[in-house]
Amino acid sequence: MNIYVIHLAEGFLAFLSNLGLHRNRLESLYGEQDVDGQYYHQRIVRGINHFDNFYHDLSEKENFLEFGTGSACIDLVIAYLLGFEKIITCDINDHISLNYLKSINLFEEHLDKLSQNFSIKKKVLLKRFDKIRDINNKNTFFDRLNITFLKFNELEDFNIDKIDVWYSISNLQRIPLENLLQYSKIATKALKRNGIAYHKVDCNDIHSQPHYPFSSNKIHRLDYLKYQDSVWKLLNNKKYGCQNRIRYPQYMTLFEGLSMSPSNLQLYVDQEDIDYVEKRMSLPASFKYMTPKQIAVTHFKVILKKEPKGTMNKTYFRTSELDNM
Repeated sequence: MNIYVIHLAEGFLAFLSNLGLHRNRLESLYGEQDVDGQYYHQRIVRGINHFDNFYHDLSEKENFLEFGTGSACIDLVIAYLLGFEKIITCDINDHISLNYLKSINLFEEHLDKLSQNFSIKKKVLLKRFDKIRDINNKNTFFDRLNITFLKFNELEDFNIDKIDVWYSISNLQRIPLENLLQYSKIATKALKRNGIAYHKVDCNDIHSQPHYPFSSNKIHRLDYLKYQDSVWKLLNNKKYGCQNRIRYPQYMTLFEGLSMSPSNLQLYVDQEDIDYVEKRMSLPASFKYMTPKQIAVTHFKVILKKEPKGTMNKTYFRTSELDNM
């Protein structure tokens, strides 16, 4: 199938999924089989590991801002259990799965890990968990965890209290380029002087990822970079399933422009992807100033602080070493 047709078709399927009309998406979000399986347990462990990367460097743990609510709300539950008093979460729309309510009770099996990793007494965690055990509707969930849900277009008019953490997992690449700077400015302005931003960003075509409901093995994970900017704008001109093509050096420039300094940067790249960029891809002019290695980074995790630039720990990993996230 022509690569242009695939992207247009996948965009339409992404639209259907947000309306809840795609059968596979419905099964993965609302089907009973996933609740009793390993997906949520694995996702909880990965969420705990993400928090473990930055939590210990926090001076205060009061207010938490998340970009990308998603469908499961797992990171929101972790933030609550770790003691954040007020939680704000933003997304393009409210597509929280019915299964998130059922997945909450699975956290009880992970309280020992939370206690050990974050030095919180288990009885404290149990007390917090008992407050959310067996929640049966979304409004109660938001109320008991003191969560405010906002659509991204509501963010600018919302009076955000000073936050300790600005957090996102696999979300920044889904925000249209023209909006990303706007939303990031709001988040950075709200961040306390000693606050931390933590982002995990996927710099690859989401339609090439096997776990994505609308994936295709005909799409290389970096092929979406080869389109001219005008063509990509046409292919990606959709409200749902939006994906920008920002590479990691461009994100670093964006953060620097917001006076955010990276203290830890983990880059994930494979030699085969570097070779693919160097030997098989003809790239638009907007990518020409970057090296093949910079372009080929498929994921990165970064911790940023709102302080003068200091020493940064920069580490490269193979993409295969990335958690399945």
